[in-house]
Amino acid sequence: MVMPNEGKARALALLFGQGGATPGTLSCRLFSNDVTPTDTFTLASFTEASFTGYAAVSVAPGDWDAPTVVSDVGQIDKTTPPVFTCTGGSPQDVYGWYLVDPGASLVLFTQRFDAPRTMVMGSTESLSPFRIKDKTFA
Repeated sequence: MVMPNEGKARALALLFGQGGATPGTLSCRLFSNDVTPTDTFTLASFTEASFTGYAAVSVAPGDWDAPTVVSDVGQIDKTTPPVFTCTGGSPQDVYGWYLVDPGASLVLFTQRFDAPRTMVMGSTESLSPFRIKDKTFA
């Protein structure tokens, strides 16, 4: 998983209430361009999926379990994983997901799948577990 630079700054602002930032509803989206996310990625770096039936999944502040620490790594899971379903139309490959703060138009986190997923009629993609992790490095 990658936390782009703009996401690093925004997450800290949200965490510490800086610059008028308050936690809001986020948007989990799939991307259809064949890219490997890096620290310099922004919202413009992604092409959002567009297969029939696709819709971004809203993630509200109350949609998370209590955070835990496992082997010195903090983690938090979404209580119900985001699920995307294709209901018809032409197949489309998706390469990963990105979590957006729509109020600021910034990417907070992104992850490329190990292999692209082809969305065809009747297929679903469940991001389970949908887990965000943080760790300090020496």
